[in-house]
Amino acid sequence: MPTNLHIDSDLLEQAQRLGHHRTKRETVNEALVEYIQNRKRVEAVEAFGTIDFDPEYDYKKIRMLRITDISDPIPLVRGVIRAHFGHSRSLPLKKTSNPRAQRGSCIR
Repeated sequence: MPTNLHIDSDLLEQAQRLGHHRTKRETVNEALVEYIQNRKRVEAVEAFGTIDFDPEYDYKKIRMLRITDISDPIPLVRGVIRAHFGHSRSLPLKKTSNPRAQRGSCIR
């Protein structure tokens, strides 16, 4: 889809040289990819400390279970989760509204 943009030509030329891009289109596309990746990294860093983990969760136990009937794995997976956690919650973690309030506590 063609788009007309007014881009600072000095910045574009400098980015093109630094990135060793042959065209302005390559330069802008690469800049957009890097911008998106950077924003996602910032969001991931901001998420640190906001998720409490269940200290009783045993990832090795779940890893060792083998799914033998692939035709309909959903009931089997739900059964494994119930057997391990005692309920049907699908994840051993919970996002809290106050990240420091329940740090280290077991959430059930």
